[in-house]
Amino acid sequence: VSLKPIVDGERESVRKYAISELIKPNPKGLITSFGTVTDGRWKLIMQIGEEERLYDLMSDPFEEDNLAAEFPEEVERLKTAFGDRGEKPNPAIELYVKSFDA
Repeated sequence: VSLKPIVDGERESVRKYAISELIKPNPKGLITSFGTVTDGRWKLIMQIGEEERLYDLMSDPFEEDNLAAEFPEEVERLKTAFGDRGEKPNPAIELYVKSFDA
C-alpha cells in the first residue's frame, strides 16, 4: 500500500490496522513465531506458548502494563483483524504443520 497519500497530506492513514509477524526456524525443529497488530491506540502481541499482551499505546507508549485481562474484547477484535488479512493462508501455521513432517 502506497504511503504517498499520507506524505502528500491527502489522508491520515491508508489502512485500519498495521500487522507484523516474525517467523524463524528453531534449531530444535519447531518454529519460533510472534505477531503483532495495532490500530494506533491498542497493540496486541501474540507468541506461541505465551499469553497475549495488550497495550494502550496512548497511555502506555513503552508497553509496560499488559491490559489483556482487563480488555478481552480488544484482544478478540485485534486477533480477528490479525487473522483477516485478505484470505491469505497464515505462513506461521503452514510452517508449523510442515515441521511435523520432517
